[in-house]
Amino acid sequence: LLWIAQYLLITPEEGARTSVHLASSADGLRTTGEYWSRSRRSRPSLVARDDRAAAELWRRSEQMVEGA
Repeated sequence: LLWIAQYLLITPEEGARTSVHLASSADGLRTTGEYWSRSRRSRPSLVARDDRAAAELWRRSEQMVEGA
Protein backbone atom coordinates (compact mmCIF):
# COMPACT_ATOMS: atom_id res chain seq x y z
CA LEU A 1 0.00 0.00 0.00
CA LEU A 2 2.82 2.43 0.79
CA TRP A 3 4.41 1.63 -2.57
CA ILE A 4 1.23 2.77 -4.35
CA ALA A 5 0.85 5.84 -2.12
CA GLN A 6 4.28 7.17 -3.06
CA TYR A 7 3.07 7.55 -6.66
CA LEU A 8 -0.27 9.12 -5.77
CA LEU A 9 0.61 11.43 -2.88
CA ILE A 10 2.94 14.39 -2.75
CA THR A 11 5.02 15.77 0.10
CA PRO A 12 4.01 18.94 1.96
CA GLU A 13 6.91 20.72 0.22
CA GLU A 14 5.61 19.68 -3.20
CA GLY A 15 2.10 20.71 -2.20
CA ALA A 16 3.29 24.17 -1.19
CA ARG A 17 5.41 24.72 -4.29
CA THR A 18 2.65 26.40 -6.35
CA SER A 19 1.65 28.72 -3.49
CA VAL A 20 5.26 29.72 -2.94
CA HIS A 21 5.69 30.28 -6.67
CA LEU A 22 2.67 32.59 -6.82
CA ALA A 23 3.68 34.46 -3.67
CA SER A 24 7.22 35.07 -4.87
CA SER A 25 6.91 35.62 -8.62
CA ALA A 26 5.40 38.15 -10.98
CA ASP A 27 2.82 35.51 -12.00
CA GLY A 28 1.08 36.07 -8.67
CA LEU A 29 0.80 39.78 -9.36
CA ARG A 30 -0.52 39.40 -12.90
CA THR A 31 -3.33 36.94 -12.27
CA THR A 32 -6.25 36.68 -9.93
CA GLY A 33 -9.06 34.17 -9.63
CA GLU A 34 -7.24 31.58 -11.71
CA TYR A 35 -6.70 27.88 -10.96
CA TRP A 36 -3.06 26.87 -10.67
CA SER A 37 -1.47 23.44 -10.48
CA ARG A 38 2.22 22.52 -10.47
CA SER A 39 3.19 26.19 -10.75
CA ARG A 40 1.22 26.62 -13.98
CA ARG A 41 -2.15 28.10 -14.78
CA SER A 42 -4.51 25.18 -15.37
CA ARG A 43 -8.09 24.59 -16.35
CA PRO A 44 -10.29 23.29 -13.54
CA SER A 45 -12.12 20.00 -14.00
CA LEU A 46 -15.61 19.88 -15.52
CA VAL A 47 -17.10 19.39 -12.06
CA ALA A 48 -15.34 22.51 -10.79
CA ARG A 49 -16.80 24.51 -13.71
CA ASP A 50 -20.38 23.32 -13.11
CA ASP A 51 -22.42 26.46 -12.41
CA ARG A 52 -25.38 24.49 -11.05
CA ALA A 53 -23.17 22.63 -8.58
CA ALA A 54 -21.58 25.94 -7.53
CA ALA A 55 -25.00 27.49 -6.93
CA GLU A 56 -26.09 24.47 -4.89
CA LEU A 57 -22.91 24.57 -2.83
CA TRP A 58 -23.48 28.27 -2.16
CA ARG A 59 -27.09 27.65 -1.15
CA ARG A 60 -26.17 24.84 1.24
CA SER A 61 -23.31 26.86 2.69
CA GLU A 62 -25.68 29.73 3.43
CA GLN A 63 -28.06 27.32 5.16
CA MET A 64 -25.26 25.92 7.30
CA VAL A 65 -24.05 29.39 8.33
CA GLU A 66 -27.57 30.55 9.16
CA GLY A 67 -28.11 27.48 11.32
CA ALA A 68 -24.86 27.92 13.24
